[in-house]
Amino acid sequence: MQKYRPDIDGMRAIAVSVVVLGHAHVPGFSGGFLGVDIFFVISGFLITNILLKSDGTLGQDILKFYDRRVRRIAPALVLVLLACTAAALVLFSPFELREYARTLLAATGFASNLYFMQATDYFLPRYETPLLHLWSLGVEEQFYILYPLFLWVMTRYARRYLTPVLILLFLVSLTMSELTGEHHTRESFYFTVWRAWELTLGALVALHPLHRAIPKAAVEALAALALAMVLVPVPLITVETSWPGLHALIPCAGAAILLLLHEDRRSAVASVLSTKPMVGIGLISYSLYLWHWPLFEFYHRWALRVPTPAEYAVLIAVACFAAWFSWRFVERPFRRTRDGIGTRTVFIAAGASALGLVAITAATLTADGFPQRFAPDVMRVYTTLDLPDTPAFMQAIGVDTCAVRSKGAHYAFDKCFTLSTAKPNVVLWGDSLARNFVAGLRAQTDKAGLNLIQATHSGCAPVLIKGVVANSCLQFNKSVFERLDAHVAAVIMAGRVLDQEPMLNAMRDAAAKTAAKGIRVIFIGPTPEAIDPFPFYVARYTGTGDTHALDLAQSRMPEIETIDHRMAQAFSGMKDLTYVSFLRAVCKPGNCPLFVNGAPAEFDQRHFTIPASDEFVAKMWPQIGAAIATRN
Repeated sequence: MQKYRPDIDGMRAIAVSVVVLGHAHVPGFSGGFLGVDIFFVISGFLITNILLKSDGTLGQDILKFYDRRVRRIAPALVLVLLACTAAALVLFSPFELREYARTLLAATGFASNLYFMQATDYFLPRYETPLLHLWSLGVEEQFYILYPLFLWVMTRYARRYLTPVLILLFLVSLTMSELTGEHHTRESFYFTVWRAWELTLGALVALHPLHRAIPKAAVEALAALALAMVLVPVPLITVETSWPGLHALIPCAGAAILLLLHEDRRSAVASVLSTKPMVGIGLISYSLYLWHWPLFEFYHRWALRVPTPAEYAVLIAVACFAAWFSWRFVERPFRRTRDGIGTRTVFIAAGASALGLVAITAATLTADGFPQRFAPDVMRVYTTLDLPDTPAFMQAIGVDTCAVRSKGAHYAFDKCFTLSTAKPNVVLWGDSLARNFVAGLRAQTDKAGLNLIQATHSGCAPVLIKGVVANSCLQFNKSVFERLDAHVAAVIMAGRVLDQEPMLNAMRDAAAKTAAKGIRVIFIGPTPEAIDPFPFYVARYTGTGDTHALDLAQSRMPEIETIDHRMAQAFSGMKDLTYVSFLRAVCKPGNCPLFVNGAPAEFDQRHFTIPASDEFVAKMWPQIGAAIATRN
């Protein structure tokens, strides 16, 4: 068994600190998520040292190893999951609670990474997901389950090939991580196999400690360099950086060098890492990681806005106290083996806890999220959250045929892009914001005797320049553009811009190229967006009469108005192009409609209900119809 190294707790302190500060949106910590990568390297190093003797044979019974892992991981995790479940019952709508129950089930089975790989985007969740951070625990636990068995096989039957096999795994995993990370795929971020290179890097360091004497000056220089490799990328990396892959190799290599250098050697860096404050944070790092994200997310859900810097500071302090409490009164007692808690008892307790959490999940899903917690008028608002998954809505907007929404779905060109010879053809081209207008445009084009062709793909703004959108989007857009010929009278385009200048320029380029074909182009400007789904604000107002909730729903309007102004300028004076400002046609200054037919106008942060689409397009149609008429 490896002797205790306080500098490793110091490394844990760095890792958890950058994660927490990054999640708190502290300036300079945009790449704080790399702290998880550091944890993976440390885990690979420690687990290999725990399992193997110096001669390369297994030094610990595998069952005993699993016993230690359960004692280390399960007690604090169960406490946090129970606390989160209690908070979710109070704060979450039935829709959210059902989704929370599914994430709870995934967390219970240490499969959160696999669940979120299929369900959400780490950097832009649809709504609060207080268990999202447990994806990393899923990766580690899957590694802990499989890695001891791998070592048992290798040390028993192919000991001399252990290092070459680990190097091969490292290279294959890193290569695939780089190839998938380049396209910002969920698999590259969440999938254990593509994260395995970080864990195997730590394992390789454990297998090959330094034996040669290194001059003190060299140790100091290398340690300083390694620490810089860990810390310098933190402010430089953003959510736009392809991750993990080769970018993650820099901080991970820095962590590996620190682990390697300080096995039996000291440096100024090691001394700093071994100070009491650093070690103290390192000791509570696991619990701090567990507590901080749910506290951030539940506060966000309660306040219906992102916490202020002062509020984040208070939340971090609360998380630190909760972490210390968990470590002192939950983690430490269960990790002691001398108190008579045997392996059998540990596994029975863990199994019972898991069954209890599964029962909570089953009860929540069976009860449909316990809608009786809310008054009928509030529930009518919350039912809007379920809209995008209803058959009527999916049929109305052509989900996964003419409107690609789901992962792996493909646009059905043969079914959807059918040009009429009897009517003028109008193509709707863009991302999910363009899809907002499908229902309303279909109603208006049917009245006007026009044939509407829907070509929309979630996340795929209408651009033709490489590097601005994903390659799959570029391929879709080029296929649409190639089909725009003389039989098309007009193209209505829309796409989400936010503050991305390259995106605006690329959309202007696509509009110009389309107009150059002799086709009339109508570009619709930005639509209202909120930080959280609109039904959250409306439900708060409906249930409590809190008008501040409605103000919060409009809090992004100044930003949207600025974008609308920039887009109007960008498209001004372009031949055969009409820019239609949604804000001017539908909204009042600083205030867009929140209700249509007594229900929320949007079912999430930016997507319209069918009645809202009908009403809003009707208000824009005089401009759109007139522009189409000039081409006919």
